[in-house]
Amino acid sequence: MRVYVRAVAWTAALCLTAQAGAVAAQKVLEKTKDSQGFERQLTTVDMMHQTATQLMAAQQWAKAAEELEKVVAQESGRIAAWQDLGSCYRELKDYDKAASAFMSAQKLEPQRLDILSNLGHSQIMASEAATKADPNDKAQMEAAITTYETMLALDATNYDANVHLGFLYQKVDKLDKAAGYYEKALEGNPEDTQTLGSLAGIYAEQKRNDDAIAAYNRAIAASTGDTRQRFRSQLGKLLITEQKFDQAAEVYDSLLAEKPDNASYQYNAGVSLKQTKNYKDAAIHLEKAVALKPDFSPAYQELAGCYNEMARYSDAINMVKKGLESADKKAGLYVQWGESLEKIGSYDEAAAMFSRAVGDAQWGAYAKAKVARQETLKKRAQAGQGG
Repeated sequence: MRVYVRAVAWTAALCLTAQAGAVAAQKVLEKTKDSQGFERQLTTVDMMHQTATQLMAAQQWAKAAEELEKVVAQESGRIAAWQDLGSCYRELKDYDKAASAFMSAQKLEPQRLDILSNLGHSQIMASEAATKADPNDKAQMEAAITTYETMLALDATNYDANVHLGFLYQKVDKLDKAAGYYEKALEGNPEDTQTLGSLAGIYAEQKRNDDAIAAYNRAIAASTGDTRQRFRSQLGKLLITEQKFDQAAEVYDSLLAEKPDNASYQYNAGVSLKQTKNYKDAAIHLEKAVALKPDFSPAYQELAGCYNEMARYSDAINMVKKGLESADKKAGLYVQWGESLEKIGSYDEAAAMFSRAVGDAQWGAYAKAKVARQETLKKRAQAGQGG
């Protein structure tokens, strides 16, 4: 009986101690006035939260997080503390903990779009970190998709949710879905250059090149500086792919007006002009490309092609030789060398050059046909019929 009484007394003492701790946490330490002049009482937890806020202002994120952990331990319904804790962990790049803190805030107020937005962003960042360690770890990415879909259930036109869902679906190559969300985001923010660029890239991957060109033009019109330059370069490449060489040449001409020392711009301008049969101007750009970048083997190949068209065969051969010094892919260069030799009537040597390209996936069929053609040309020459 005595043991039982003592146990009851000990349990009661524990309860009183816990209650005292809770009361202490809520004990009023000082009184102040809010922005409207009303008196406000500051409790122990208020003071701890205030300290954490001051630490955040001083960018002492680890100390602030430690203080906020104490705050939410004593008052788990304090939404602002959970949000601040999430922000601290995000600054510390501990995105899993950041997401957990924002999730706790979201559970308290499930329909707060700002909390959902912070949660989704933290989940995306946590996903980036997770997939670096394990490419198959998609848990946080799927959680982010769920978060942003929750936002759209509350506000179907929400820009933040639409643009991030576009980003997430683009990462997993679900391009139709990604494009749909980006398009929805642009309805609310039609001059968002980054989204326009992303959408243009998706259209290009989908071979919707007219749509891609239109999106790039919109992005260019809405952007400035390096971003605008990058979009113009991407547009130029797409115009070359679409064989709209006149338009591509105009794009690269405008780019070179700003950055004449860019070897890639010079090369693409040269390729575009070569395709319009403007070999003289094409050669000028390609000469600048190889001067700027002496190991630019594709530029040597294109330049040799221009020289061959201009009947500058010895110059073409010299360019091929220079290109071969650094080229990983040599077949196209051997073809241009063979073209030069064919034009000057060195059919056996031309056949030998074309033969070096016969096994190439891109040039093989053409080179094989040219090898056979050299025999025909040789026989005509021997019969006095000319080339």
